Amino acid sequence: MKIGITYEFKQNYLPNSRCKNPRFRRMVTTSDIEIKEVSTKDFPVAFRITDYKSRDNDYKLVTDEIRTYDDKLYTIWRVPSGEGTGRIQDITELQSRIKWRSGYEYDPYNYKDRDQFIEGQSIILDDNRKIHISNMQEESDRYLVDETGLIWEITGEPMYHILTFGLGHNHGGTGFFIDYSYNPNCSAKNYFNALQYKEACEYFDKVASGRGDTESVGEYKNREYIEVVMPEMVTRNPAVEHADGRNPFIEVLEGICSNSDSANEAGLLTMAYTMASVAAN
Repeated sequence: MKIGITYEFKQNYLPNSRCKNPRFRRMVTTSDIEIKEVSTKDFPVAFRITDYKSRDNDYKLVTDEIRTYDDKLYTIWRVPSGEGTGRIQDITELQSRIKWRSGYEYDPYNYKDRDQFIEGQSIILDDNRKIHISNMQEESDRYLVDETGLIWEITGEPMYHILTFGLGHNHGGTGFFIDYSYNPNCSAKNYFNALQYKEACEYFDKVASGRGDTESVGEYKNREYIEVVMPEMVTRNPAVEHADGRNPFIEVLEGICSNSDSANEAGLLTMAYTMASVAAN
């Protein structure tokens, strides 16, 4: 599929043959940007994700498909946040998204076009259309359109992620989530691939028990959040891929929470450690 995108670009020129300093002017043109079309029979379901998400002005438990094409994973393109969160987006919105990605740059030293172009006299030097086309095509390559007109956006491989909140002892709690990329502040040991649901639950209970989050223990058992339809698409190895994903400062704070007898004690100790760390630096 080709979509015509109308966008602005910058053209550099000399007003006449006597001029040495280039001027620029804004130009408008339309270019065809390709979006790959695919049949669902060539676009199989790799995972089904069951999780709480915003849909139809409500926050509820839904199941979404993740499909695969050319060894990449895709999910239906939806409004990510704000008004209409969760609504499926259409081809007109994709045109706007691609146009935005064209990246017209603001020149602070020439905030108004110095348009002294005279047809037949001015000399065109160059323009940046190729950069804009490249940017738009790069954005377009993140999407597929199936035969029903649904737009699919590239996504990461789903993983289980264990996160902690607050000071322990049921102040905040321990959380069990699905993530599609690594957080640089979170340790690799907190991530599990889609085939490691049992291991993720065991680790979750260990962490929750260790920090006194008794209300969290067992909360996420007996329901697999990620249904693996194509096991061969599970490639994540957090211990290798995210080996450097450990924040020593956060690790110490977690240790304080786990070794405290109460949330109040954990709060006092974390404040003392934080103040000492700031003073040391």
